[in-house]
Amino acid sequence: MTAGKRLRFIALLLALCLAVALPASAAGTASDSLITESWLDDWADELLAEAVSGIDGALEGAGQGGLTATEYVLSDGDRVSLGEGASVLLVSGAASMSVSGTVVNATAGAVASSGDVSARELYIVAGDSSASVVADGGARIAVWGSANVTERTLVFTDVAEGSWYYDYVYSAVAVGLIDGVTETTFEPESGFTVAQAIKIAACLHQYYYDGSVTLENDPEVWFKSYISYAVARLPVMLEWQRRTRRGDLYVAGGASIEMRWNDHSRYRTDAGKHTVTDDINLNPLGLNLELRAGYGFLMVYGRAALTPLLKTSFAPECYPVGFGIGFRF
Repeated sequence: MTAGKRLRFIALLLALCLAVALPASAAGTASDSLITESWLDDWADELLAEAVSGIDGALEGAGQGGLTATEYVLSDGDRVSLGEGASVLLVSGAASMSVSGTVVNATAGAVASSGDVSARELYIVAGDSSASVVADGGARIAVWGSANVTERTLVFTDVAEGSWYYDYVYSAVAVGLIDGVTETTFEPESGFTVAQAIKIAACLHQYYYDGSVTLENDPEVWFKSYISYAVARLPVMLEWQRRTRRGDLYVAGGASIEMRWNDHSRYRTDAGKHTVTDDINLNPLGLNLELRAGYGFLMVYGRAALTPLLKTSFAPECYPVGFGIGFRF
């Protein structure tokens, strides 16, 4: 046997020994000794690219090319019908969904059924399926794909077409600022209660900041509002006194001139204090009625404004009243 043949024979024996000594592993698996880390990274990138390409193709086939969402602001009872391949996300408010076929909650990774829609979760309508979303008291939704919006039709028998308030009534009802007394009556000539005024003020506030009316008691949305201002008073009073063994008994009454400045309208949330405006139409001067009574060093007092706090041509008419306990030295 020549030297070259001897080397080839030794190499063949070594290969056979390695084949017997090493455990068998399936090609293309993680235990395959021929797979490197860089090969695994490239394989994962290719798999992800194929998945993205498949999803993009499915969305384009459903009319969702470019993944551009259309936003709808729905009033109570408005309905959005969704076809196969369409997706919907509830941005704010409340809504319910009626499912025909299969709808997948992609956020939760589960099949969705008919019922309430969870906020900020993506729902996708499967093939050969459909769904409809109905606003419950008002909602804002984002839709990818084809959708058909059907507004709830309201007809108030006591709001005559051609009356000066006709358009105002239906516009306010459409955005959720006010409701009818019943499904068919509005009672435009009836009285206006304080409770109704408070509700409309809350609706206007939320509509201005959120674009829709839901009146949900979300602690991150609702907050405590107040006004603040600096004040200095110059009292002019008459006092009656009677001296006793344990102290003086006194009663005083009169008026005070009040100077006001540095006014603000503010609100406070968990995130801190926020200023809405630095001009609340404050009257810079005011006149108050002052009463005080005391015994010894203890005193009680009361104050009532005789002139409005705010400029009544621009703001509501209000008169501050205050009571307190003080000490006299």
